[in-house]
Amino acid sequence: MEILLHAHELVGFGLLDALDRDTGALGHDLRYLGRALELTLPDDLVSRYDLLLACENIFDLQGKRSDQKQHLDELQTLAEALQDNARRAAVRLRLASLAEVTGDYPAAIAELEQALALSADPAAQAAAHQQWGRVLWQQSS
Repeated sequence: MEILLHAHELVGFGLLDALDRDTGALGHDLRYLGRALELTLPDDLVSRYDLLLACENIFDLQGKRSDQKQHLDELQTLAEALQDNARRAAVRLRLASLAEVTGDYPAAIAELEQALALSADPAAQAAAHQQWGRVLWQQSS
């Protein structure tokens, strides 16, 4: 699971591709997470959310957009069931990221607006504003 904690750092240094190619670490992590999901009680929504979020992160890193979208849809359902605005906002940020990476800038901005409306956390709001600026910059290119 250590790879999940440092995956974004590894991407920045271009090491994740080499690591995944050499060890298949992300595939192993997905299998472990999948097994953990199977063993998680259906009514343990918080644990299911956390495990699905970890899976979604791996699909993002692998560029598996349809799997990523499927997990984001499940995360959105769980966040609604939990009635947790912080989780709702986190899912909106991830949906914005997916829209951004696929070039759907209007959808990314719409998701970021939703994330900002839902979040009371200054760090999450700052992340949304930063991503919004990046989307506007990319859209203008």
